[in-house]
Amino acid sequence: MKNIISYFPDDTLRDVTSLFRRQKNISVSGASNASAKAMILSQVLKKNKDAIKNVLWVVSEENEQSIIKKALEVWGDAPVFVYKKRPDEEVVNFPTMREFKETKNKELVEFVSRVFLSEGAVFIVDFPSLLQNFPDIKEFLSN
Repeated sequence: MKNIISYFPDDTLRDVTSLFRRQKNISVSGASNASAKAMILSQVLKKNKDAIKNVLWVVSEENEQSIIKKALEVWGDAPVFVYKKRPDEEVVNFPTMREFKETKNKELVEFVSRVFLSEGAVFIVDFPSLLQNFPDIKEFLSN
């Protein structure tokens, strides 16, 4: 099932991939469901490996993240990472505030480092998580 995209003729998604090559970016919004978008993205990634460093897929609701991750793994072979900022209410699940903050910072640093060090990966992030302060990459590298 991993190579399901091979069952679709190459010219099926040609128009979208051609548009990407001409415009260097595309946005597919409101076009069917997550699986269809994942299929299109997987084809674009396959045909343009050298032109794409990483992809950021922003979702409006966090419950979409796991659905999209699974669809991308079915349709393609790009590494897929999901990030969601840990909500402050989760502090009750930790023995101390310090441990909570350390875990939260560790998850943020792991996400930023994956974005910086990965190539050809897809990062699925919910919109509220993008509103937080991210570390400056120069500061991040120097530390």
